[in-house]
Amino acid sequence: MRQNLNVPNVLTTLRIVLVPFFAIALLHDHGTHGWWRFWAWVIFAVAMFTDRIDGEIARKHNLITTFGKIADPIADKVTTGMAFIGLSITGDIWWWVTILVLAREWSVTILRLSI
Repeated sequence: MRQNLNVPNVLTTLRIVLVPFFAIALLHDHGTHGWWRFWAWVIFAVAMFTDRIDGEIARKHNLITTFGKIADPIADKVTTGMAFIGLSITGDIWWWVTILVLAREWSVTILRLSI
């Protein structure tokens, strides 16, 4: 059994922890303040970078764990889901687009977890 406390899993957990900070930055002043939007972009970029790095490290060093298999796609969905929801709240994306994308993403994730 692989140990769950490894770099890829820590990066995945970090991505989940960053979501509320991303939400606060994106939604501050209803998304109209330039510096807050900039910081939201930085947080999102860091989160997406950790997504790339954790996968590369896990595959390269064979650190694939059950926790990682479950948490990584959830972290992806929560991060991108907050981006879509936040951008819909601020009026930058239509709600129907957000609902369509999130319904598809979550149904694929549920299907994968059930198999």
